[in-house]
Amino acid sequence: DPEHIGAHGTSAGGNLAALLGTTDAAAGFDIGEYLDESSRVQAVVDMYGPTELTQMDDSTRFGQLVVQFSFGGSEKLRDGGSPINYVSPDSAAFLILHGADDQLVRPHHSQDLAQRLQAAGVPVSLLVVQGTGHSMETPGQQPSPAAVRAMCVDFFGRALAPGSPL
Repeated sequence: DPEHIGAHGTSAGGNLAALLGTTDAAAGFDIGEYLDESSRVQAVVDMYGPTELTQMDDSTRFGQLVVQFSFGGSEKLRDGGSPINYVSPDSAAFLILHGADDQLVRPHHSQDLAQRLQAAGVPVSLLVVQGTGHSMETPGQQPSPAAVRAMCVDFFGRALAPGSPL
């Protein structure tokens, strides 16, 4: 059902899921077959994905190297791969989770995306998980890994339900 599709991703996968929830044909990514179908999804769970690839200077050296390797020094490519630059009132509903102690992708990425989505009138929930970094599987984190999984399942159930207000 093309009207009820969700995407979930962690780290770089969170970035890709967020791109699926924010971009449309105007972004220029849709090529090949099925151009009459939108590639935008209706719900996104983004776990600690980088949302502003030009804002990775405060990341660990490893994080900076990953972005450098993937996009080179091109500011244009980094901007193009940054979901925050595509937010519109038509963006998908979002659940964003980020570890409070994340040094690889700093929490401001998720906070900034959530603010931009909220300003556009898009349904968004942001949870900064205490006691974890670049993971949602740290013993003792709050909420627990099991509770985080349950939140994701609940979010998709609500956001993708027929007639959902999300």
